[in-house]
Amino acid sequence: MILGILSLAALIVEGSILNVLLGGALAIASATMLLLTAALIHLSLGCYLTVYRCKKSYIQTLASVMLIVATALSAWVMFSHQPLDIGFEPGQLSSLLLVAGVLLHVAINIKSLNPTPLPVEVIDSDRETGTVKWFNVSKGFGFITRDIGEDVFVHYRAIRGEGHRTLSEGQRVEFIVMEKDKGLQAEDVIAAPRGH
Repeated sequence: MILGILSLAALIVEGSILNVLLGGALAIASATMLLLTAALIHLSLGCYLTVYRCKKSYIQTLASVMLIVATALSAWVMFSHQPLDIGFEPGQLSSLLLVAGVLLHVAINIKSLNPTPLPVEVIDSDRETGTVKWFNVSKGFGFITRDIGEDVFVHYRAIRGEGHRTLSEGQRVEFIVMEKDKGLQAEDVIAAPRGH
C-alpha cells in the first residue's frame, strides 16, 4: 500500500500538476528517478515476497511490470532524442500505465485494509478445560491438570496459533484429550474464555 502511494506521488511529481505549481522549476530527471526507484521497489517487494500463489500473484506481477514499463517510457522520453512512434504521446502512456499499475496494486490489497474478523467458533462438547501445571518453554512440552480426571501431556505443536506457541503455568486452557501411544495427550489447545 505504501508503495502504491509512493508511485502516485511519483506520478504527481512527474506530471504537469506539480510542475505548473512550481512554475517549471522542477527537473524532470529527478521525477523520473523517483518513479524508477518506486517502480523497482514495487517490483522487488510486490511480486516476489507475496504470499499469494493464485490469480493475485499474477495480478501483482502485472502491476509491477506496468510500473517498470511506465518508468522505461519516462526514461526514453527524458534521455532519448529519437521520437517514439506509438500512436500517441509516450508521457501520456507512461502516466496511464502508472495509474493502472497502482490501481491494480491497491485493488488486490484493498481487503487487507479492512480485515474481517474471524468467525467465532462453536465450542465442541468433547472439549475439556484445565489449568497448565507446568510448561518447559525450551523443550516445548508440559502437563495440563484437567478439571475432571488425570493430568495430560501437552506438546507445543498441539497449541493452536502462529509463531512461538507456549503456555504459562496456571493458565486456563481448553483442549481435546486423545489417547496416544504414550498415554493421554492434549490436542488443539487454546486459551479458555474468561469465566471457565
